[in-house]
Amino acid sequence: MNKVLDRSAVATAAGALALLAAGIGIASGTVGALIILLIGYYSIFLWARGAKESLQPAVQFAALYGLVLLACGIAIWKYSPPIAALAYVSSADRIAASGLSSTDYASPAVMVDGKSGYVLFLATVTFLLGGGPYVAIAMNAVAIMWLLIICARTADSLGSCHPHRASFAVALFPGLLLWGSPPLREAAVVLCIGIIVDASVQLSARARLGGAWMRLVGASLALLVLRGSLGVVVPVAALLSIFIAEKEKSRVAVVPLGLTAIAAVWAIAPSIVSSTLSRTDPTIVAVSLEELSRSSSGFTQSSGPIGRIAAVARVLLGPFPWELGSAGISSLEAPVWIAATILAISRVRSHGRQVAVPALIGLSIALAIAISVGNYGTLLRMRLMIIPCLAVLLSLGSRTKSPKLLPDEMTP
Repeated sequence: MNKVLDRSAVATAAGALALLAAGIGIASGTVGALIILLIGYYSIFLWARGAKESLQPAVQFAALYGLVLLACGIAIWKYSPPIAALAYVSSADRIAASGLSSTDYASPAVMVDGKSGYVLFLATVTFLLGGGPYVAIAMNAVAIMWLLIICARTADSLGSCHPHRASFAVALFPGLLLWGSPPLREAAVVLCIGIIVDASVQLSARARLGGAWMRLVGASLALLVLRGSLGVVVPVAALLSIFIAEKEKSRVAVVPLGLTAIAAVWAIAPSIVSSTLSRTDPTIVAVSLEELSRSSSGFTQSSGPIGRIAAVARVLLGPFPWELGSAGISSLEAPVWIAATILAISRVRSHGRQVAVPALIGLSIALAIAISVGNYGTLLRMRLMIIPCLAVLLSLGSRTKSPKLLPDEMTP
């Protein structure tokens, strides 16, 4: 298997370099992007040498999918770059040009809680490795490649007979390819979610407690920097899910504790968002709210319990048929999300306590998004955070082996 991995490493690394060279030529940031890709592929195949045989297909698939991400990110940037990506890249370039000493020339729209962290990180990498968007595209490709591997390892820890199916499930969602490959923060955010889910599964089984706690805390802090107030919900849900998973009578424990967790998220999310906005420039907040109201994609966000339930359904099952006209290319996602949600619910019913961690984290994220997001385009991007939870559940199937956690391995 090591010989196969060596050949795969050479082939995929060569493909990545050729694809990058053909797509961008000799441009600003080319060298930095090549360095990131080489480090990313090297770390993946180095990790694979000590991984279980059942995880090798996931590694090889992740390496190949990285080429797709790279090609998609370059194509989107060259022909239809998102407005947010333009703001991130230009702001990072200006901060890097100042020697990381000033943010005066950065766009005010991105220098707010939940966005400024990504801009500053991108500016630091740009300062060290060179400018241009291709550094960010390469980082996103590496981040999602690691996400595929981490989801497969989590599935294996939960007893999946075919853990590599978690990697395949992640790649089924078109939104991750469209929003995760350009210079946006979605790839890093989803990777943090995947690490949190994996660490929580380890902690629920009381395995590798020191390393798992470090990964959980580190990913939670990174998520708070990258996603702002909504980043608080995931660590809280993770801790509650660990407590639930340890209960012996799973079906008795999951229902009341799950409802308690949902109620807690329901209560704290609005206040968290409100406190975050209160620390922001009122002019920026006003502009942001105005833009959100103009681009709500044809639906109004209802208040009250029924409205919140409908909003959660929209997060997991949308776009609905009457919204397809205003959802654009994201309308293609509806069948995938509907099928994934239904199958995930069936896995929760059949596996009980064993899947409490990904199920509760995913449900909490869906509820937090439904409560706090009033813009449909933003909702479609933010629900990518649920994908690691769904992918792990989908990989379990109707039969599983006895859960057996992996030995200590290098983690990203």
